[in-house]
Amino acid sequence: MSARHRSRAIAAIIAATALSVSVAGPVWAALGVVATIVLPGSAGPSGLAVSPDGTKVYVAHTGTDTVEVIDAATGTLAATPIALPGSASPGSVAFSPDGTKAYVANSFSHTVSVIDVATDTVTSTIVLPVGSGPYAVRFSPDGAKAYIANADNDTISVIDGATDLLDPTVIALPAGSYPVAVSFSPDGTKAYVANTVEVIDTATDSIVGSPIVSLPSGENPWSIAFSPDGSKAYVAVRDASVLVIDVASATVLSTVALPTGAGAWSVAVSPDGATVYVTNNSNNSVSVIKDVPALASTGLNPLPLLGVAGMVILAGLAMAAIRRRPSHT
Repeated sequence: MSARHRSRAIAAIIAATALSVSVAGPVWAALGVVATIVLPGSAGPSGLAVSPDGTKVYVAHTGTDTVEVIDAATGTLAATPIALPGSASPGSVAFSPDGTKAYVANSFSHTVSVIDVATDTVTSTIVLPVGSGPYAVRFSPDGAKAYIANADNDTISVIDGATDLLDPTVIALPAGSYPVAVSFSPDGTKAYVANTVEVIDTATDSIVGSPIVSLPSGENPWSIAFSPDGSKAYVAVRDASVLVIDVASATVLSTVALPTGAGAWSVAVSPDGATVYVTNNSNNSVSVIKDVPALASTGLNPLPLLGVAGMVILAGLAMAAIRRRPSHT
């Protein structure tokens, strides 16, 4: 094969790879961290959430009692974070389904801060019983209620999503559960609570059935988030990894490794399901994980993730294949 024909063959292979994302079904095989957003040194990032329209990411900081605002498109931080009142120690943040407000669970002050998303300011405070230790918060998909996981007294508090008032209902968990995360299934019929991954029937606000999955021994689940279609659950594990779980079969599909010693704390999924964000409390960063097979259905081109080095590798593999092919000229 002539040099000109080899060049054309390489170009054709790369072009075909770029176009293959329009073909139905997964094209790229695995999840992987594609970027790291560095936060202020004293931040101590804990909970995070992606706005329903996908434009903002809120990151709660235990070290500074603030909420960082990140532009999801550029990965840049807002000039000024949102200040929380008092010694808050925020552990989790959640947007309402309509994107107009966000709740922040403050474990030290036993409160929930309400943020106006349009102005990025705290507008009110919901006070929980002293000793609750609220650690996590999530809205139901219809926005009618929010669950607060109280780590210090093994309960789930219920907040009316329309009025921001505390409901008298309290869901009691087994003693020693130490709930640090809660997440609703996309259809809103169930909620899942970690550390012990209990299952709650949201119609009756009561514990039902068995845990969603039996996690491997020694792995400590710290946060749970579902893919938009409800088929997968992502569990942030404190040993610097994220478990990807098939909800239907309650089995672990894969484990995504994070930087050693990262201290994974909270996980959130973008509205299109293509990106997973994880806060790393120990090294003050946010890992950006691409659910790369999801890009196939969006029509996006994954080649920019490869960069120049990846393109060179592709070209090298193509050349090797061509050289191995018997010549018929």
